[in-house]
Amino acid sequence: MSKALPNRYVGRLYQAIQRFYKVLALNPRHLGALKSKAIAMVESKQYQLAADCFQQVLSLEPGNPWNYCELGFVLAELGKHEDAMSCFNQAVTLNPECIVAYHTKGTSLMEEGRCTESIDYFDISINLNPTFAPTYFHKGCACENLGRYKEASECYGNCLRLQPQYPLALQRQHECLMKLNPKR
Repeated sequence: MSKALPNRYVGRLYQAIQRFYKVLALNPRHLGALKSKAIAMVESKQYQLAADCFQQVLSLEPGNPWNYCELGFVLAELGKHEDAMSCFNQAVTLNPECIVAYHTKGTSLMEEGRCTESIDYFDISINLNPTFAPTYFHKGCACENLGRYKEASECYGNCLRLQPQYPLALQRQHECLMKLNPKR
């Protein structure tokens, strides 16, 4: 379990996971329990167990693009980037307007250091849903990684317009502005 989580949260998470095991012992194909268990495993940073759960979810519900996005995220956390990209591609095949697939694929590419490529996926996500603040934030991070501070600052600003209570976006925007005009 993650030491970054408060003890009371970790305790409740552990209890929830134990309840999911009990439900699944009675009905191993209980989709809600499998999904909830997988998400709880992600929250507790038990990514391999989460991946196993999402594989089971996919076997029961193969036509849901969200399941591929979730599995892709977990596989990226495990460092299995090619497998993650396959999941995001499958999500897009199932639903070409799945903004989460484009957003998460962009985030995974950025984490691999493929920032230029990631921006293309963030742009697709923004075009599909221009009100999803996290995409602007992550596009800003990719632009910042490329030294494109003006564009990054604009992305953080768009994120903040949509979600004013996004302190990391405010901090990153300030840092970009300082790099653009160090005399401030």
